[in-house]
Amino acid sequence: MSKLLLYLQTLRYLKPIQIYYKFYYALKHRLFGLNYNISKNQNFQYPDRSNEIQFRSITSKSTYTPLYTFTFLNLTHSFQNGIDWNFNDYKKLWTYNLNYFDYLLQEDLSKDSGQKLIYQYIKDFDWVRDGKEPYPTSLRVINWIKFCLKHCINDNSIKIALHNQVIHLSKNLEYHLLANHLLENAFALTIGAIYLKEDKLFLKGSQLLIRELNEQILPDGAHYERSPMYHQIILFRLLDTINIITTYSVEPELKHILQRKAAKMLGWIRQLAFTGNQLPLFKDSSNGIAPTVEDLLSYATLLNIIPKSRPLNESGYRKLITKDFELLIDVGGVSPSYQPGHAHADHLSYELYFKGQPVIVDTGTSTYNIGEIRSFERSTSSHNCVTAHGLNSSEIWASHRVGKRATVKLISYKVNSFLKASLIFAKKNGLIHDREVIIEYNGFKIVDRVTQANKNRTVVSNIHLHPDRKFSLTKNGILIDLGIQVEFYGHSDINFQTFYYSPEFNKRIESTVVCLSFTEKLETRFKAI
Repeated sequence: MSKLLLYLQTLRYLKPIQIYYKFYYALKHRLFGLNYNISKNQNFQYPDRSNEIQFRSITSKSTYTPLYTFTFLNLTHSFQNGIDWNFNDYKKLWTYNLNYFDYLLQEDLSKDSGQKLIYQYIKDFDWVRDGKEPYPTSLRVINWIKFCLKHCINDNSIKIALHNQVIHLSKNLEYHLLANHLLENAFALTIGAIYLKEDKLFLKGSQLLIRELNEQILPDGAHYERSPMYHQIILFRLLDTINIITTYSVEPELKHILQRKAAKMLGWIRQLAFTGNQLPLFKDSSNGIAPTVEDLLSYATLLNIIPKSRPLNESGYRKLITKDFELLIDVGGVSPSYQPGHAHADHLSYELYFKGQPVIVDTGTSTYNIGEIRSFERSTSSHNCVTAHGLNSSEIWASHRVGKRATVKLISYKVNSFLKASLIFAKKNGLIHDREVIIEYNGFKIVDRVTQANKNRTVVSNIHLHPDRKFSLTKNGILIDLGIQVEFYGHSDINFQTFYYSPEFNKRIESTVVCLSFTEKLETRFKAI
């Protein structure tokens, strides 16, 4: 019964269109499979390359080494007898990366080597499984086109393969998932249609793209899944689309719409980033996947797009800054409600930097695989939050599911002065947690108050230190290197435990979490000394 209730609590947030397409695609694929109609003898009108426009984008990191050695997610595999595009020993996300073809855009990959990889994929295509799904298809279409433009390749066999994949994608758009998956589909349809000169597909793709961007990009410029990493990925795709529209001189009105969205997204990421353009690891975020802030800003400059900054608002993040400290806090709820795949139970968590150096950090994301590590990295205990006996603020489960959701409310906020927010845990007999952040002369203080049915129950505030930080005990707290005095008041116990900081996939670094037990009120003061 409890499992059934968990499913019902999860399904109740879905949009009708998601439920319809979930059943429609399940039935369609059972009856007809993926149903690729492969055309062998089409002739395409090649794009006019007489001016030899030099297409430039952000290069990808080196993940492929001839012959047939690939490194994704910090895991390396060498194929001995040709590439197995269905290789699954490292689980599905690694297989997806193999089929994305991002490595075509690495600086040290030659035109000849890249073409050979594409030809091999075309030859093996009938046997491909996961790579035929809409999401990897979308990324692969874009990467093949960028590679062809970069090297001025006009190859009929590649054009035919691209055409078949774009047509198939247009009939299998991910309406059952929505969010960043459907947006990636829209980018691929639009770019593919421009490259292949398919007017009907362009109309379908561009209309879908505008509609999804209007929904998914919040007024303050954030992508609505609120993951900095996915924001970077979507922004990169948006800049590429603007670049290709400019290259082919098509649809100036669409270009202007996309430029405005890109300017807002650039402004948001600059607001969110700490000194040195370092980003927090909130939600499903990991370094080494998306282009860096510096790369995105440089690319935007190349495209003559100027960031348009607005105060952090709808995204649910707030930043408080002093002379030495930068504190970024999450006061938002699960977003979007109908697709919480990258949400964590991390409400009211924060990250702290001091003079451009990380001090208190999010645990990060090392895996999407269902299991103990994934469950912990999404849990309330793995963030800089208050909890009791491992109780999660929102009911996270599986790899990308959320059942009942916490209620989060921003009560008051004044820029670089103070903030107060309230969190009601989702579960009955859970907690109500109020957190205040107050800026002081040489630092700031955090005041945590809890209300609970069992007034004698001890709650715990967890503070996760960056692995580079060293500390020593003092009378009222700890002294952190870099010159930070942290004092605790109102706690009944303090202990230090080990946690694993995960700045990248499959990379876990041992560090220390400070665990403070209290019953009603805890005050934590940070001072620069």
